Amino acid sequence: MGDIDAAVFCWKKAVELKPDFSYPLYNLGLTLLSKGDKSQALEYFEDYKKIFYSRLPVKERDSLDELIEQCQRK
Repeated sequence: MGDIDAAVFCWKKAVELKPDFSYPLYNLGLTLLSKGDKSQALEYFEDYKKIFYSRLPVKERDSLDELIEQCQRK
């Protein structure tokens, strides 16, 4: 409910407990990106991509690739 730092903490804890669970991994990237932390968001998006990319529908692959590109822009 607006507490981004608490959300980051919770998503990181979820990823720590189950690193191959897609939902927290992806959402941690989104939360960090919304916070302006592109470098950390990129790490989580890339981890997500390594694990899940081949299973994603094309539209979701494109969306993930766009998020990664957004993180790489200075």
